[in-house]
Amino acid sequence: IGAGPFGLSVAGELRRTNQPFLLLGRPMSFWREHVPPGTRLLSRAANCSLSRRQGLDWPAYSRAINLAQSEAISSEQFLAYGLWFQEMAGIAALENLVADLETRGGRFQITLDDGTKIVAETVIVAISLKHFAYCHPEFARLPAHLASHTSELV
Repeated sequence: IGAGPFGLSVAGELRRTNQPFLLLGRPMSFWREHVPPGTRLLSRAANCSLSRRQGLDWPAYSRAINLAQSEAISSEQFLAYGLWFQEMAGIAALENLVADLETRGGRFQITLDDGTKIVAETVIVAISLKHFAYCHPEFARLPAHLASHTSELV
């Protein structure tokens, strides 16, 4: 569950080892919708690869698009790399959102936002921190222009 950098990375490894999986989520949606353009990643370029496999790592992406080697990576570059990685690794994603996850008889039942139910033996949750944003009820009653959570700012 989750198709951001961590979810794509796990899916890439599962694909590489021929393990069956279903990736749920909109690829790189947090980076598309919540990271301001022009933001620079704090991580060095050498640490931003979604895979250690040659051909799918950050240096391979940089070569593929003729990107000058730099220590600083922008949010736009990282977003584009994530989508390139998904395509090059052959990872499909079911872009429905997960509405519910529960255990039943030693297995997991996942309910999607359209009501579809999926049963799985194993679930890996790799969602962004945005889903854990908490706004105290005192502030939640205020208009958005007076109080907001940092995860809502772009």
